[in-house]
Amino acid sequence: MMKKTSHTDINSTTGRRNKYEIWAQILDLCSREPSHLSRILQKIRLKTSLCKEYLLFLLERNLLETIEKENDRGISYQTTLRGKEALNEFFNLITKFFTPKKKFSRSSI
Repeated sequence: MMKKTSHTDINSTTGRRNKYEIWAQILDLCSREPSHLSRILQKIRLKTSLCKEYLLFLLERNLLETIEKENDRGISYQTTLRGKEALNEFFNLITKFFTPKKKFSRSSI
């Protein structure tokens, strides 16, 4: 059973996100609840063209799926089981290898 956790705090230390971090943020957002493009743009803070490019990438790999409801105002995106597994693997990899375990002083480097 996968542990329910938020992965949005995984960001590079420079403040700029790479594509892997953005993919993870999209998958995390859409795993909580199906999200319209406008919500993804607002929460992830991307330009529309780049967001659409990333959504297409995730859809093509079966990490996201589209949901259309009759009474809804368009397409929503939801993370698939495969997407949740990928997100969990990404989170585990980052925390396993990039979480500081031991403090070093500058003189020891």
